[in-house]
Amino acid sequence: MSHAQNSQTSASATTGRSGGSVAAQNIGDKVGGALHVAHGAGEGIRGNINAFMDNVGEQIAGRGGEGCAKAESRSQDPKAVAANGADELQAGMNDLKKK
Repeated sequence: MSHAQNSQTSASATTGRSGGSVAAQNIGDKVGGALHVAHGAGEGIRGNINAFMDNVGEQIAGRGGEGCAKAESRSQDPKAVAANGADELQAGMNDLKKK
């Protein structure tokens, strides 16, 4: 019995799912992982662009540019968005590496 068949047999024995169900779940995990990677990369880019633009605006206004302006209406700190994007990208990569 091959490793793939053995893992499907043990998975179906413990969960009561068929080999096809296990394979479909694995494919779903891979697709979900790829989507997390793409979304995380986009969030990282968006956060970094927003942080850069905030710093440029601060420089133009003569307020330095050390960090972001702390406006009350701001809902998300661009650096936090970039960090969350990096976390999501890593989670997606981990999903893609699952067997």
